[in-house]
Amino acid sequence: MAQASSILGFVDGVLRGRLHGWALDRDNPGRRLSVAVTGSTRFPVVVVADRYRADLQQHGYGDGHYGFSAPIGHVPTEAIAVHVISERPSVSLPCVKGTRRFPNAHSVEFGSQTLRIDDVTQRGHVSGWAWNRERPTHRCVLQLILDGLVQQTRRATLYRKELVTKGCDGYHGFHFAVPAGSGGRLILRDVTVGRQFRIYRHGIRCA
Repeated sequence: MAQASSILGFVDGVLRGRLHGWALDRDNPGRRLSVAVTGSTRFPVVVVADRYRADLQQHGYGDGHYGFSAPIGHVPTEAIAVHVISERPSVSLPCVKGTRRFPNAHSVEFGSQTLRIDDVTQRGHVSGWAWNRERPTHRCVLQLILDGLVQQTRRATLYRKELVTKGCDGYHGFHFAVPAGSGGRLILRDVTVGRQFRIYRHGIRCA
């Protein structure tokens, strides 16, 4: 995710010579951000993140017009850097290096379903994916609960490149913003199956 507190963004991946992703300013959702994509041996390609993304609108991100698509040709993905240049200083988005790796990621399985949290030590947001291998087209409905109060309810529909290799379309990711300064009891509830999971700094478990 983007590093500035009000900027959210993600690089989905490369398809047919173009780099796809999204970026938005959650403090000003009507604003369209400029994104620069650079390779090791070429000038930056600058695009505006204003393409419609139904998955973002379904997650409550404004009108959904925050996607971008930049031509990169045959530039190796490991040489690509992506920055939101509307900000000063610019905000870096994750580089594309195949499957993203999260050293503090944790997963839990229950039946045919898997819930993964990308980084349990991150307190600015909770992101990850939820997927049922027996129902690969099903989108889980999740709730973020803080100290017993439901903060947000969303369907897991954000794109996750690594899930495509598991035999699904990849649209099973989620992202919840966590209120600033919160240090209370954090729970993620899978409304679909009625299970709750407590998020700790060292992992997750059934609540």
